[in-house]
Order: sequence, then structure tokens, then C-alpha cells
Amino acid sequence: MKPLRASCRVFIAVGWSLVASACTHPPEQPPTETPAATPATAPMEGAQPTDPTSPARSNSSADVPGPPQPASTTDATSEAPPLDPSLLRPLRTTAFATELEQLGLDPDALPAISTLGQMQKLDVMELVAQSLGVECTHCHVSDSDYRAETPRKAVARVMWNDFVVGRRLGNEPLFCDSCHQGSPKILQRTHKRAVKAYMKQQYARLVDAQGQGTVCADCHGKPFQPRILDALTSAASTQAATAR
Repeated sequence: MKPLRASCRVFIAVGWSLVASACTHPPEQPPTETPAATPATAPMEGAQPTDPTSPARSNSSADVPGPPQPASTTDATSEAPPLDPSLLRPLRTTAFATELEQLGLDPDALPAISTLGQMQKLDVMELVAQSLGVECTHCHVSDSDYRAETPRKAVARVMWNDFVVGRRLGNEPLFCDSCHQGSPKILQRTHKRAVKAYMKQQYARLVDAQGQGTVCADCHGKPFQPRILDALTSAASTQAATAR
């Protein structure tokens, strides 16, 4: 019986040992398999990436940034130049009344240029050149050829006969310097509104031999022709070419 009791004690001791070991060291759990992540769908070519936190965007072309735009070229150089104080000046009575009288001419009743004598005409032409601030060759081919026709000679004849002879500045005599005042150019055509206002204001002051005021149609005709000297210069150019 003693050996049997000893064996029972051994089995009981082993059993308690196993129970104690199970309490202090729980059995290892098998590793939990993590499900594989679903692969993301590749975006279509040209599509914009979406941000779930951002609001939905339209697919219009306005949302697609375009190429950089060039800087604006509008600056002071592309605008009309400032008004030239030497142009669009108010008409004035002639400063050459005394000189004309010394040439035997009445400033209030100047004759047609074709009636002037040779020497008288040369002296008058000198006053014309001073009025425009130019040399004789501004209108003539050369200082030795005053007879050859040129476009500017044609214009000068019309200005003389239609303005110097045909009109007065109110009750005052009119001559080339009344408009030109030392400059061959009197209008600044880059300022169309200013030119229009100037013409209406200043040239309305001119009166004809009957005392009638000047209106646009007196010079520009009907229908209105804005560049009335073009026909003159064209005809003169043709005449000059034919004479050569």
C-alpha cells in the first residue's frame, strides 16, 4: 500500500503543478489574420485627384488653370499723346498788318495771289514762310525753282484765296499767321474730339465778305468730307508728274 500511496502523491503534485502553470502562463493565441487592403482604383488619365474633405468641383474648363496670361501692354505709350500747346490755338488777328501795308497791300482787302507782281509776290511769300515757321522749300522744289507745281503750293493757293482773301476774323484782318502762328501744322488729329470742338468754336468766328458766319459745309461740303486737302494734293501731284 505504501508504494501506491507514494504514486498517488506524485500524480497529485504533478496535477497541481500543471494547474498553477496554466493560471500564470495562459496559452498563446494563434495570430489573427488582418484582411488585405482593397487596392485603390487608379485615376483616369487627365482626371484631377479628389479630396474627400473638399467640396465637389465642376468638371468645366473654367476650373482647369490655363497658361499664364501676358502682362497688360496698356500704358502711357499706347494712349494718345498729351495735347501739344503749339497746336489747336485760338485764332488771332494777323501780326503782319503793318508789313502788308508797307508792301502796298490793304490787310482788310487782300487781292488774289495771282494778281500780285513778281517782287510783291516774293515779299508776300516771305511773310507766309514766317507765318508757318518754314523755309521756301517747304512748298517749292528748290530756292531756284518757284514755278514747278507741288501739292503744298496747291494747298497754299486755296488757303490764300478761300481764307486770306475770302474771309475775316470778325472785324479784324486775316492772314496765314492768324491760324498757323509759326507752325505748319495747326491740328492735333490724335485728339479727334478736341479737333472737332476747336473747329466749331474757332472757325465759326470767321465771316465772309457778306458778313456771314462760317459753317462746316463751307469748307467740307455736303456730304461731309473730313480731309478736304487730300483731293488738292492728289490733283497737284498728278499735275506735277505730268509736267516732268
